[in-house]
Amino acid sequence: MPGVQQLRDKFEQEYVLGVSQIDQIHHEFVDLLAETLNSAGDDFKRMFQRLWEHTQLHFFEEEARMAAFSFAGQDAHKADHDRILKKMEELSALVAAGDHATALDWLASDLPDWFDKHTRTMDGAAVARVLQCEAS
Repeated sequence: MPGVQQLRDKFEQEYVLGVSQIDQIHHEFVDLLAETLNSAGDDFKRMFQRLWEHTQLHFFEEEARMAAFSFAGQDAHKADHDRILKKMEELSALVAAGDHATALDWLASDLPDWFDKHTRTMDGAAVARVLQCEAS
């Protein structure tokens, strides 16, 4: 299970998929995750909100791209996105109530692990379809 620093250290070798817009938003996501984990108090609340908003936009853009290229796996991909957004929504309520520890734990362990697996599998397959269509 990679930590956020491992995601940053290996980003270029492990997570660049070959579509600049997707690679850029993934890079921003990892950077925001790291910044959020390194914040505290009111800064943590603000950074968590920023990460959540960025993640919503990130997923919206990926889903729009998949739809545009008729990606067969888009329903499962969207379901995986929805699961993460639902968890972030739940955590946002906890953060607003002052429970930062639960969110910090999830951000430090579960979210990097999810990003690693999701990017390598679901995003990798979606990008392969995008590149195939662009080459045609």
